[in-house]
Amino acid sequence: MNNIELEITGTDLSWLDVKRILYCYVLACTKQDKRYERHTVKLLTEFEEVVGEKTDGEANVLVRLGSVLLSLYRKERLKGTVEMLFRMLDSAIYRFFPDILKQDVGQLAVLIYYLRNRVGMSVRDKDMVNELNNKQNLILVLDKLNKYQEEGTTFPDSIIEELKRLQAERVCPEQTACLLEIGSDVSIVIPLRIDSPERVRNLDVLLSGLCKMKFKEIILLEADETARYKLKIDNPCVRYVFVQDDDPVFYRTRYLNQLLQMAHSPIVGIWDTDVIIPEYQIMDAVKRIHSGKAVMAYPYDGRFCALTEAQSIDFTDNGMVSELIGHIGDFQLPAGDYSVGGAFLVNKYMYLNAGGENENFYGWGPEDLERFRRIKILGLPVYRATGCLFHLHHPRNENSGFATPELEVSNRKEFLKICGMTQLELYQYIHSWTWRD
Repeated sequence: MNNIELEITGTDLSWLDVKRILYCYVLACTKQDKRYERHTVKLLTEFEEVVGEKTDGEANVLVRLGSVLLSLYRKERLKGTVEMLFRMLDSAIYRFFPDILKQDVGQLAVLIYYLRNRVGMSVRDKDMVNELNNKQNLILVLDKLNKYQEEGTTFPDSIIEELKRLQAERVCPEQTACLLEIGSDVSIVIPLRIDSPERVRNLDVLLSGLCKMKFKEIILLEADETARYKLKIDNPCVRYVFVQDDDPVFYRTRYLNQLLQMAHSPIVGIWDTDVIIPEYQIMDAVKRIHSGKAVMAYPYDGRFCALTEAQSIDFTDNGMVSELIGHIGDFQLPAGDYSVGGAFLVNKYMYLNAGGENENFYGWGPEDLERFRRIKILGLPVYRATGCLFHLHHPRNENSGFATPELEVSNRKEFLKICGMTQLELYQYIHSWTWRD
């Protein structure tokens, strides 16, 4: 019994009751003596009654007992039938679950470990209630972790490892993705050409908001004759790249393809310099792509709300978004209520396989409409989060409209050409794009 006692000590189990239960059960398995097994069950029943009179913290010993039994069972240190013992533990944990759930976040890993391993272990119909109770309790633990997360609690490594296992086993995948802050697997890319002081102001506000979220990286690419934007925020996740470009026409689609290649994350968000979106909408779109339910996701439902110049000057922080949401009716909707511009997220590899950005669009044009239409024609899933996008005001200078009448005709023809294609024709057309080589 020395090894077992060491394991008990290692998990901070010091109650004599626990040692007696384990001791009797190991004897029952080793000697194949049913008397010891019956005595184990009797002790566990008495132990449950004793725990019922203990404090909340002491009720957690039930969970630690279960985790030790699971450990021994998986190491084949326990032989024979253990179903009855586990069923009694399941029942006791279910009974005291509200008290057990009050423990500190660091101790919840043991509870998740026990419940996660118990799910799927039951092989008999009579164990179905315990199976369902364990699944239900597991979800309640995740809800508890959500509250800790909202309070700004940092999860210990033990919790993170358990959440990763739950994510891999697809137990509430969207909830575990949120708890694991899947946003850390997201790159945000922003192409820019500064053509007014308002652009600078808007980008400063945008970066301030994005840096409060937990993205893996934010990449800015400025292409111009000379660098006009000075990065003011000190954040290691923000990367600034300057490209010398004397062309007065900003070749946005080409630079977006370069940014997609530069991004290190499987999910990439493409942002204009002037858009503000609530974090929960962005995370909703991220989770939809992460779960495989979308290749492209818009972090808003199409309502593109234009702020006035005065509102944009006053706007300094993402915390103001909640106030804006309450006055949506006061804002202009320049693109109607089904915009597809401003910001979107993609599964990087599937989007590049679908052509990435169409570089036949040179300068400003209907590339936002084409992108959305192309993905739909290819039959790839698109998602829209519920909520608005808020657009900060700026003057509409040379790169906020068609550069020349000839470019307007060319870009509009390209959009209509895509719209008139079948899925097969579109795939063949995409494979002819030389910039993809």
